[in-house]
Amino acid sequence: SEMCIRDSINAEYGDPFLGAMSQTLHQQFKQHKRREPPSDAKQHTRKRAALDGKNLSVTSSQAFEGTMSADEQLMLHQFDLDIAFGPALGLTRSERWTRADKLNLNPPPEVKQLLEKRSVDASTSAQGEEAAQAKDDDVEQCIWEGRV
Repeated sequence: SEMCIRDSINAEYGDPFLGAMSQTLHQQFKQHKRREPPSDAKQHTRKRAALDGKNLSVTSSQAFEGTMSADEQLMLHQFDLDIAFGPALGLTRSERWTRADKLNLNPPPEVKQLLEKRSVDASTSAQGEEAAQAKDDDVEQCIWEGRV
């Protein structure tokens, strides 16, 4: 079959064309030897592989404030890791919960209750407005925020 194509091209264009094409293809596809880096060049190190979120523990995520119970932290952590409720980045937890509810994805009502409770606690706090906002952000931001 290869000979047939070569014969067909040779019959139509002649040997000079085949010779020129062969030389062009050879130049285009010839393998180049790898250049050795200079001896004083920095050695490249491989990037560490990204960690899979399922191995990220609640404690190591450091995404929660110290006043939240371990059960509450775990509940929010599991909500963040569950892809069944849609993307977690670019949305607050409340926005993500509401979106999942509108799409009938059945997000856990306990998460909504916790978010509402923490939001009320932050807004009625005797602390300054900035501190209350920071506290609210700790609850609303998913564990991926600032990591991805």
